[in-house]
Amino acid sequence: PVDPVEHECPDYFKKVKQPMDLGTVTEKFDSYDSPLAFASDVRLTFDNAKTYNPPDHTVYEYAEAMSSLFENFWSMTQAGATTAADSKRRGRATIARFAPGHE
Repeated sequence: PVDPVEHECPDYFKKVKQPMDLGTVTEKFDSYDSPLAFASDVRLTFDNAKTYNPPDHTVYEYAEAMSSLFENFWSMTQAGATTAADSKRRGRATIARFAPGHE
């Protein structure tokens, strides 16, 4: 999670109304009701980074790049999923590819 003091962004919670980070996504993984809820939180992580940081900031640029990677991985892993269990298994594969060590 973003620590406004540690990360020197005291106005973070004024700009970002629904905080989310990849560590929290990983912790919540087994409790997601659906793969789409998981994907929504991942997308929220990147959207928050782009909401807080201006387009010429490195964090914004990384969020754009990682969002694009995620969408590519997500579409590949979800292609052909026929059941919720299959979709969840494929979602785990996305995490393994996208955030090694957090699967």
